[in-house]
Amino acid sequence: MFEVDTPLSREAVYAQLTDYAHLSLLNPSIRESKITGRDPDGNPRVQTRIRGCVAFFCKTMVRVERVIEMPPGLLSMKILPQLSDFKSGWAEWSLQPTRSGTHILYRASIEPRFEIPALVGPWLMKGALINELEVTMHALTGAPVENLFEF
Repeated sequence: MFEVDTPLSREAVYAQLTDYAHLSLLNPSIRESKITGRDPDGNPRVQTRIRGCVAFFCKTMVRVERVIEMPPGLLSMKILPQLSDFKSGWAEWSLQPTRSGTHILYRASIEPRFEIPALVGPWLMKGALINELEVTMHALTGAPVENLFEF
């Protein structure tokens, strides 16, 4: 989980998070992103191709998520494991207006389909995920975001 404040409006942050064709602008690890379809309720299924590295181990992964859009303040994603390189996962973005902009709360949990070395793998993976979140939050808010994460 992490929290950060930005001077951007809630609508501006929401617009960036739902610009599915351009998610790579938020993080260069996202090599491709696109809507692959819509559920009967109109919510999109979004596919991202991600290049991630943990220490010397790099892998390109595909993630397909069902996104539930609740503008202007909530996005909820659930990984579809049958279409992804992940066993399971979810994420939630909560955007609350403040006097000076928007308070962003992000929560997520993912379980990759590939094996991670037991001794140091989880520690290295956690560090890599924190780094990727910092890159994304900096691109989203324009503000430095060190030491904002609580795991």
